[in-house]
Amino acid sequence: MKKLLFTVLCMCFIFAGYAQNDVLTLRVDSAGNTIWKKEAEIFEIPTLKLNASGKFVWQKAYETDLSPEEVFMRINATGYIKDHFRNGNQFSGRLVNVTPNYENERKYVSTRTQKLELSVINAGFLLEVKDGKYVVTLSNIILERVAAHIQQTNLNPKGELFPIEGLAYHKGKIGPMFLKSYGVIIDDSFDQVFRDLSTQLKDAKANVE
Repeated sequence: MKKLLFTVLCMCFIFAGYAQNDVLTLRVDSAGNTIWKKEAEIFEIPTLKLNASGKFVWQKAYETDLSPEEVFMRINATGYIKDHFRNGNQFSGRLVNVTPNYENERKYVSTRTQKLELSVINAGFLLEVKDGKYVVTLSNIILERVAAHIQQTNLNPKGELFPIEGLAYHKGKIGPMFLKSYGVIIDDSFDQVFRDLSTQLKDAKANVE
């Protein structure tokens, strides 16, 4: 009896772990028969996708009535953009030192996000302004550790660089646990920078009028 109970418990743990990264949750009785199952919740972040090369790209559009020059001037004033240049209505460069935004952590985060702790987020930056919108595209997203835990200086040293693809892949696809943890925080962190800017741009336009 004890052996059977132990077997059942082990099966439950296995299925529970499976369910965190795939789509099926199972419950079994003492005889090993399936008595309950359901499809796991599908969790997506519309702004965070994989490109044709299997790399993450974050993209979002914001409304504005300002000129491309005015939009970029205000984005550049945030201090997050480095090494930028212009090509028509497009501006490109590097987004650096974005602090992780944990505002939605209690609502979404399912696991600890150790690689984000004491780190900033860097990425390649592309801005395109047209048709009353500015579209921000971020690629080559990398976490950079800016400080080290006292007890983990060798494991996670200051200056360590970690592409987010290394955290996301599970069985050849984006793991749902990544989307519910790192993905949410990274999405909120980027959106906070450009969402706040969008509000400022609207306020600036209203003041001009």
